[in-house]
Amino acid sequence: MLLTALLAALLLAAPGRVAAAPAEAPFVLYYTVASPSETLTGLADRLLGDQKRAADLYRLNAGRTQPDGGVLTDPGQLRVGWVLVLPWDAVGAGVRYGQLPGTAAPTAPAADPTRPTGSTPPPTSAPSTAAPTSASVVPPKTTAPAANPTGPNGCVLGAAVPKTDWARERVDAGRVWDKARGTGVTVAVVDSGVDGSLPQFGDRVLSGADLVTGKGRGDQDCLGSGTAMAGLIAAGGEQPLGVAPAAQILPIRVNDTGAAMTGAAKASALEVAVAAGADVVALGAGFDVADPAIAEAIALALRHDVLVVAAAPAKGSPPAAPGDGSTGALLLVGAVNPAGALASRYPEGLVDVVAPGVDLRSLGIAGTGEIGVAGDQYAVALVAGAAALVRSAEPKLTAVQVKDRLTHTANRMGSGAPDAQFGWGMIDAAAAVTETAADDGNSPGGKDGGSTGTAWLALAVIAVVALGAVALFMVRVRRWARTESPAEPVEAPEPSPADDNRSAWDPDEPDLLDRSLLSREPSAGDRGPRPSTPPPGDQG
Repeated sequence: MLLTALLAALLLAAPGRVAAAPAEAPFVLYYTVASPSETLTGLADRLLGDQKRAADLYRLNAGRTQPDGGVLTDPGQLRVGWVLVLPWDAVGAGVRYGQLPGTAAPTAPAADPTRPTGSTPPPTSAPSTAAPTSASVVPPKTTAPAANPTGPNGCVLGAAVPKTDWARERVDAGRVWDKARGTGVTVAVVDSGVDGSLPQFGDRVLSGADLVTGKGRGDQDCLGSGTAMAGLIAAGGEQPLGVAPAAQILPIRVNDTGAAMTGAAKASALEVAVAAGADVVALGAGFDVADPAIAEAIALALRHDVLVVAAAPAKGSPPAAPGDGSTGALLLVGAVNPAGALASRYPEGLVDVVAPGVDLRSLGIAGTGEIGVAGDQYAVALVAGAAALVRSAEPKLTAVQVKDRLTHTANRMGSGAPDAQFGWGMIDAAAAVTETAADDGNSPGGKDGGSTGTAWLALAVIAVVALGAVALFMVRVRRWARTESPAEPVEAPEPSPADDNRSAWDPDEPDLLDRSLLSREPSAGDRGPRPSTPPPGDQG
């Protein structure tokens, strides 16, 4: 009876104990359905680069209650307003990062402590009699900020700030700010514009261009993606967020609503950035370097001394570098999460370097301060900032040499150099500024390969010097031996009538040389009479 009473007490107390430890909703990538014509197959093709991955989207969202109370059961039928959880490698217009927006129905009882945040209450006509689970008794967390809240005119204000700043520690730019801060370098951010009013940018945001309307400035941003990229590149202040906090930002606005733009429009944006004199171009969300129009624009940009930094494509191949000695370069970036795993899927061999792309801190628009962001475009921004540091520290380097410096100094990841998935490894801004490649402009050797190559070069120089010293020593020894040792007696050559130049002796005359003298040391009295005509070369 006592054991039964204890078990009953534990069962009754269990819900209360779970409720006392509220859990915070995780941060995820998500997309809100904007059109009734959208399907999982279409979204998989646009956001993941592969229609077959519609199965991944269905698996993540099937059975989850949506804001209108509906449930995804048919992959071909989506409703406007439904919120779809996305895989980590999703990228494109409309992709957001943060806690899922609340999905509670408007009639939800506000004082129900047993209903989790975002869940839909059971209908009042048929109350649920199911036993509560640990998930169903977690109270709502009312202090958590809303994910991607909107400000005036519906502009996105951003997600909550991550608890750690792991990306800045990995990139390690602050260690060399006494040597370079990006001064004199212009970085074009081709995305949704940049909020130039933020004090962290000072007066370093140019007016730029707005290609959405075809007129106006690019130093305004409603989506926040371009501002967050610029923040990772060049945000300054007492505690700079940017990798190159003194660099100048050239905002090229190609998106203001989240709707996808054509490849031709994006190609025009890249041409504008190059024509405006950008030293580094950071291509934002939705730029597929394998798109024919964008690939052609990149090929033209590479004929100038410009470093184009872009996300590695999900499929296809990037444009080849011009074979005419051009100094421009294309650097393809992969995004990784805090655990070091790739946050997106890239074809093997296309990634040059990787950089943090998940759980990053940057700047929000409209004075919202720091926000949390995730996506390939933010990994691109960090690499572009590192490139600005190198170009600031070494202004005479070409874009090709800057690319080689960044790949040469990257921290190796994976099994190869370059690795099929991680390329040359994790970007290291401090090393790129302080370490010099074995030969800037040639193929990268990497920290391991470059150090080894330098060591072999040093050994080769030492070996040449040592051989020269040994040869010089041997020459001196031989000279010393000749001057200190008595001359060796040499047997006189036999006369040859066929060659008058070898001997002037007449073979018919008697032999005047006493050959017995060759077996002992010569002396002054041993010299016999010389022939009347001495042999050639004998002048003594």
